[in-house]
Amino acid sequence: MNKEEKPLLATGDIVGSYKPLYAYWEECEKRGKEPVKITRSEIEYVEKRVKESGRVNLETLKRELSLKFIEKVDPDIAYSALFRLGLKIDRKNAQKFIAEILAGWTIEACDVLGIIKVKKLYKF
Repeated sequence: MNKEEKPLLATGDIVGSYKPLYAYWEECEKRGKEPVKITRSEIEYVEKRVKESGRVNLETLKRELSLKFIEKVDPDIAYSALFRLGLKIDRKNAQKFIAEILAGWTIEACDVLGIIKVKKLYKF
């Protein structure tokens, strides 16, 4: 993980790069829109899921959280932000991409807060 900027409680263990999210936030600011960030609601959702089942598959949790975020992410803003970074994907996939970053950030935050324990995979 390089030393790029990360949002509060982000570790970079799940999300490889936060550059697309920062580009999305900048584009929101330019357009006078409120940027999407994680909230207590998503943290509580993870807490509830863990209490209900004890152990939660990381990919399943990430998919569930992405679905919670996708409606909050503006597809036009996501497209513009990613296009500016040189990523040429359609609006729907740009929206999904940003939602997945938000989901990964939520998981990282929950790990930092001790709500979940993410198993780290070490590369040699």
